[in-house]
Amino acid sequence: RDPWTEIHYYKTVKRSSCSRKIDKEKEKKVLNNTNAIVTISEQMKISFSNRANTDCNVITNGYDPMDFTEILKKENSNFLKILYVGNAGNQRDPYVVFKSLYKLARENKIDIKKIKMIFAGKITENIRNYKLQFPDINIEFLDYISYKSTLQLIINSDILLLLINNIPNNEGIITSKIFNYIASGNFILGLGPEDGEAAKIIDVIQTGIMVDYCNEEKLNNIIKTKYDEWQRNGNITLNQKSSEKYSKYNQTKKMIEIFEALNENN
Repeated sequence: RDPWTEIHYYKTVKRSSCSRKIDKEKEKKVLNNTNAIVTISEQMKISFSNRANTDCNVITNGYDPMDFTEILKKENSNFLKILYVGNAGNQRDPYVVFKSLYKLARENKIDIKKIKMIFAGKITENIRNYKLQFPDINIEFLDYISYKSTLQLIINSDILLLLINNIPNNEGIITSKIFNYIASGNFILGLGPEDGEAAKIIDVIQTGIMVDYCNEEKLNNIIKTKYDEWQRNGNITLNQKSSEKYSKYNQTKKMIEIFEALNENN
């Protein structure tokens, strides 16, 4: 499903040369003794296909529509809420968002007092220190909260921040949270490769936009545009296309089809 020796953090793991050699041999043995391979992105499919003689299939993560049946409708708020859910650290650093908000506020293009940033998850100390670096920005850090509470936060937010690891060859990274983001129907602001697979999913569903970490001008324009829309209407609207193909029901159907094909061939 996920890469083994080619996963993005493998090179940073302390492994001896002997251990790395064993990893490679074990991985090759597993790949060449399978009836089918399932992975979660096209980039990972290419990686596995280059190293195995077995057919490789892509089934992304997804969302469960039933998870949202008991979630309350969006509550009214005096703040434009920007939410990030998950782990954030050196490879997933939202510094450019803080920088953009600070710049727009200094230019009197937004009222910073009307914006609230919420982080729910494991957040490193350097990001928590942005509260000191940008004291005018209303920032809230939430530690562990239940899954249901997380979904309620997602529903109640106006902009959902998606951070793709800022590392080389990150085009194939698709974080699982993107699918609950999509299911909420709220605007997704992604930071990551603009030609990556997460960007393509967002673009096809028309549920937001991906901005490269270094494209600050584009980021400033998006935040300003969405802020103005929120000011006018009290919300941010989307003409989102159907996202049913990413429901776990449809993803499970794909897995069943693979099992049935294997059964027929045996």
